[in-house]
Amino acid sequence: MIITLTLNPSIDFIVHTDELKVNELNRVSAAVCSAGSKGINVSKTLKVYGEDSVCVAVLAGKGGHDFAGYMPEDIICDYLWIKNGETRTNVKVMDKDSNMTEINGPGPTMSDEDVEALMDKLESYAKPGNIFVLGGSIVPGCPKDIYRRIIEMVHQHGAKAVLDADGLSLKEGIKAGPDFLKPNRFELEQFYGMDRHATDEEIVDYGRQMLADGTMIAVSDGGDGCFVITGDKACKVPVIPVEVRSCCGAGDSVVTGMIYGHEHGFGFEDTVRLAVATSTGAVTTEGTEPASLDYINELQKKVVIQPL
Repeated sequence: MIITLTLNPSIDFIVHTDELKVNELNRVSAAVCSAGSKGINVSKTLKVYGEDSVCVAVLAGKGGHDFAGYMPEDIICDYLWIKNGETRTNVKVMDKDSNMTEINGPGPTMSDEDVEALMDKLESYAKPGNIFVLGGSIVPGCPKDIYRRIIEMVHQHGAKAVLDADGLSLKEGIKAGPDFLKPNRFELEQFYGMDRHATDEEIVDYGRQMLADGTMIAVSDGGDGCFVITGDKACKVPVIPVEVRSCCGAGDSVVTGMIYGHEHGFGFEDTVRLAVATSTGAVTTEGTEPASLDYINELQKKVVIQPL
């Protein structure tokens, strides 16, 4: 079973306009609201594959109830309701050239008791063979090393963990040895103190150092595609040209394909194709909604894998 955790979920309000003009009236050509953030997006995409997951999320206030109303009814949800604050709304503005401006809220505040309740809830799912997907921002009041604590706990119970985080959350989480990782290029370069654009060889070398004894790391590289690295294999995959409607959820789709391929015994290249095709499909949809399975399968035929 796959358990996704979203500490700071959001209602994503995504609007489209020809051009974002500061200090002027901006007219919207289209808008969509959906339940979003990393773990949520992974659970949605797993459902497209026909795979059930348990979506654990921290919710609060009226915003939390609104968020729950946006969640698809066929996804299994286990919410932790807290009292202090409101589940956030994130506003994302995309212009006609696919440039996105994001305005993200802070989310509610967790107490020590809330953190303890969260750990108890997660531990109830920590069993051999289960995979926990951890990522995204953490809410105020939550310990900065929360992902490290969770990874250590699930490992003690024989479960595995995926980490998709940045900054201090990534630095702390790495210490617990996650089984799968999904940083982007900037996060990897920042982690190793680089002040320049890393070469392909450096991405592979640093990716393996970051992965340590884990299974697989995918390093997303925006419009240049992504790198996928294991202990003995590495490749670079250019983007597939498609019409971009929203960049939200693209990286989360890479995570979904990666863990689904692992769960179902796919080989390296088949896992890469699924991950990249799923990510590509995600950018062609409105909001954070995944593409259809038929379209994902069609896109897999267009994935070009360049061994490194």
